[in-house]
Amino acid sequence: MDINRSVRVWGLLADEARRRGGPLSVGVACHAAARVLSAEGVSVATVAPGDVYVSVFATNGLGRRLEELQSTLGEGPGLQSYVDGAPVLTSDLDTGDKRWPLFGSGAVEMGVRALFAFPLRSGTVSIGVFEVHRGGPGPMTPVELGDALVLADVISILLLSPESSGGRDFIDDAISSDHHAEVYQATGMVSVHLGVSLADALARLRGYAFVHSQSISAVAHEIVLGRLRLDESETDD
Repeated sequence: MDINRSVRVWGLLADEARRRGGPLSVGVACHAAARVLSAEGVSVATVAPGDVYVSVFATNGLGRRLEELQSTLGEGPGLQSYVDGAPVLTSDLDTGDKRWPLFGSGAVEMGVRALFAFPLRSGTVSIGVFEVHRGGPGPMTPVELGDALVLADVISILLLSPESSGGRDFIDDAISSDHHAEVYQATGMVSVHLGVSLADALARLRGYAFVHSQSISAVAHEIVLGRLRLDESETDD
């Protein structure tokens, strides 16, 4: 570990907290990261069963839309980083990356060309993902990459620390929020109605959302309210 780098990054975070007049938190760390890493935005999410992205914090609306897009499609650099437990560094999403073709084109349409994802871990277990997005293409510099790795470690600590403004309860609250609970409720409803497994029901929700250019949470909301009922013709490929 580069001790000098770690000390410098912790100092930057402490300065950001003082500047914002509050304690060190996940949000403070994200805002500091956006400045340090020359990013348009930074976001932190955990991942619930079924590869459903659950937003913990985002410095802007675009970060939340990128999370929602990955949740809807079930693919993207953030989900890949979470599953692999390793950084996924995408310097240009406009190159037609075959790993996430739908996410790549959708992100570019939003004005995002580069996205760097880092797993948040407790030991060897992934607990979330830290994402940095930029409007222009290009890799991180070696200094930025080193800082991002330290920031990912710090955010992991903050997510799991009950003393921080964030912490494990913050993750649990995000997962159990009405917004995400509806996705699971709708998945169950589709599973019963179509007589398919929960995994297939979630896949059908994603397919419908993609075909109709909607987010999975928006589709789930309509299903839960009884205003939308999927049938075989609407969900088959």
